[in-house]
Amino acid sequence: MQNITEGLNSEQTSAVKHIHGALFVMAPIGTGKTKVLAHRAAYAVGQDINPGSMLCLSFTNKASKEMRSRVQEMLPESYRDIRINTFHGFCTFLLRTDGDRLGLHADFTIFDDEDMVEMVRQNVAGLEGLKSNDIYTLIENAKLLGKFNNYLKPDDLTRYNNAIRENHALDFIDLIQCTQELLSTFSDIRQKWQNRFNWIQVDEFQDTNHHEYQIIRMLAVNHKNIAFFGDLDQTIYEWRGSEPKVITKDIYNTFSPVKQILFTRNYRSTRNILKAAWGVINHYPGKTTLEISPQVAEEGEPVYIHNADSIEKEGRFIAEEILRLNREKNADFGKIAVLTRTNGHAADMSYELSKAGVPHFLVDQFKFFKRTEIKDMLALLETSVNLYNTNALKRVLLRTAEGIGEVTIKKILNLPQELGCRLTDFLRSDTIEHADPFRTLIDAYNNNNIVIFDTETTGLNFAQDDIIEIAAVRYGRDGIKEEFQKYIKTNRSLEETTHVHGITEEMLASEGEEPRSVLSAFLEFSRDAVICGHNVVYDLNMTSGNCQRNDLQPFRPAASYDTLDLSRRFLRSERYTLTALKNLLGLPTQPTHRALDDVKTTAELLSHLITIITKNEKERKEAVTVYINQFRKFYEKVTEWRRRAQTERPADLFDYIIQNSGLAEQVSRMDEADRRQMHLKELRNIMMQFDDPQLGPEESLRSILSTAALGDDRDRLVGAERKVSVITAHQSKGLEFDTVFIAGVFDQGFPGYFAVKENKLSEEHRLFYVCITRAKERLYITYPAVNNWGRKTLPSRFLKYISEEVVRRV
Repeated sequence: MQNITEGLNSEQTSAVKHIHGALFVMAPIGTGKTKVLAHRAAYAVGQDINPGSMLCLSFTNKASKEMRSRVQEMLPESYRDIRINTFHGFCTFLLRTDGDRLGLHADFTIFDDEDMVEMVRQNVAGLEGLKSNDIYTLIENAKLLGKFNNYLKPDDLTRYNNAIRENHALDFIDLIQCTQELLSTFSDIRQKWQNRFNWIQVDEFQDTNHHEYQIIRMLAVNHKNIAFFGDLDQTIYEWRGSEPKVITKDIYNTFSPVKQILFTRNYRSTRNILKAAWGVINHYPGKTTLEISPQVAEEGEPVYIHNADSIEKEGRFIAEEILRLNREKNADFGKIAVLTRTNGHAADMSYELSKAGVPHFLVDQFKFFKRTEIKDMLALLETSVNLYNTNALKRVLLRTAEGIGEVTIKKILNLPQELGCRLTDFLRSDTIEHADPFRTLIDAYNNNNIVIFDTETTGLNFAQDDIIEIAAVRYGRDGIKEEFQKYIKTNRSLEETTHVHGITEEMLASEGEEPRSVLSAFLEFSRDAVICGHNVVYDLNMTSGNCQRNDLQPFRPAASYDTLDLSRRFLRSERYTLTALKNLLGLPTQPTHRALDDVKTTAELLSHLITIITKNEKERKEAVTVYINQFRKFYEKVTEWRRRAQTERPADLFDYIIQNSGLAEQVSRMDEADRRQMHLKELRNIMMQFDDPQLGPEESLRSILSTAALGDDRDRLVGAERKVSVITAHQSKGLEFDTVFIAGVFDQGFPGYFAVKENKLSEEHRLFYVCITRAKERLYITYPAVNNWGRKTLPSRFLKYISEEVVRRV
């Protein structure tokens, strides 16, 4: 391993070497923060900090990827053991691991904003006049703050939550709210993750809102080995709830003593650009940056300011200057950005760049992952791995299925609730063959041919973690006919999981059997049976993964049912954990997180559910029969997709489904077909990039779909092609370019109209500072003499803070 502190200045070295206790690093723009974060992690490993105990959090995929890449370079052997995540990615990880304690499905998908709003509209009346952003805010306030109003009442939120859980889904707000609830409610879970991650560092802490900070606080409050890196002067998300000053005060109170280090040396920009940046931030009343010390030798070019006659001519000037720089100075288009305060101004600039033939991309309100053709393809892929996502299936049916339209879908969605039918049931073999999604389950119960099983494991990763216990019963109307329970030897540590399942390494050493032997015995025990379990998808995938690693056939039963899913359909409960359902129904066996106890509770729960299911069997069959023939052809297609999803890598599955579904042909006939086909090609490339070979095909695809749901267009596009980036000021956060044009810098443009009207200029001031410091070599600031409404404009009040000695007006 290389000398970790080589090439670092004294302040950076001090931060890297402070690996015990709390650390607070103020790292203004361009001072090498990301480099220090990576070197600090590597230094800690060199000082015998266990890589598996380290958690590095950031707030963008770009920052997370960059840190992972740097750590990998320094720690090629152990970097995979360090958990490096975005905040939402980390919450997803925790909830997939322990969300069952809240009654969540381990295979949950993540609804994006559009899916979420559509589901709200389906389940809450009286929202017709509200915009999507308003609906999102209603749900956010209700879930995180407990605030309700005439538009959204507690019962409405309950219906919405039940609906998305039936889709095996969470929304973005759930990722935070459920993680906070999980850690605050269950002391054993909280202690588990406190013990697991006893060395934490957080990037861009100033972007953290109260709820996110509370999660970090709960994890670190005992060991206090936590480092916060950030810059209060880059706080540009107060409108999203970030509270850096409040959080900073709590950091010093909670984690005292806190070592504070200030970075002052800027390695990014020329001296003239830094003089401009200093002038802007030095006039900000609440600044925390006390000094910017330039480390780049060049004075550099002056800051160019251009006052155009109109917005059209402003865009034309920028386009001509970009072409000149490329022609005369060989400036790379991919290292040039045009920043604007609003999406509207960005669109105006993009239009002028297009007319001039400047290669560029516009990251605007039409996000890549929300484009029609991309959402269509993602829905097809989602349908191939998620048996329960009604939203995805509805989109797939309307886009690609023949003979199934809006009327049919609406009638199915409105079937009486007591029948327990879902749209997704029409892709089950039971439904197609018997006109009842529960026919096979009922028959197996009557014939005592159900195997209910549960596993205890060393972790969540299907490709790496081991099953250490399998428990099962053969079950039916006559009760338990046969039991199966065995421990399995493993070479993996149980240190982090023993307190959950009670199995110790000593127990496995004395009672554990060889994996292949136990798995073979279980496959024989469950042969030809219908499989059941509570959150059974997890156990099925874990068992299949363990079978494959032990040279056995994957565990793929002909039919399986999830009592968690069935409970959501037929019971109403605040939670759907086994313990909650046991208490609700008065079941005799107490679940204990020991496999056999949980299996027996699940058996009792299934008996109760079977009684409800059979009660309306005749009415359900009559209702289903009306629509069954419309789904037969499509069912055959989806069955093949699901079969291939188990064995084909995601990009190969993409190639098959896009053709087999008819989406490729459909897109070829759409407006702007070439552009849409290019987007789909890019999606395939993203899937190849994020395909993790250590995971099985299906698990890797699930991971890719989660990444897409949490995706950020900046991570996808900026610098990826030799094209100019046209982005808003907020989207530029965390990025850097050789040449930056800041367009529309006039009062009521930047700062914006409402900020001026309401005298809320602080965040606008910081945002302008952030824009200036994106530039490394050249900075242009432009503004039009008149706005789009023909009214004369005044130059932004922020321009007066830039010293004339570094300005050249062009």
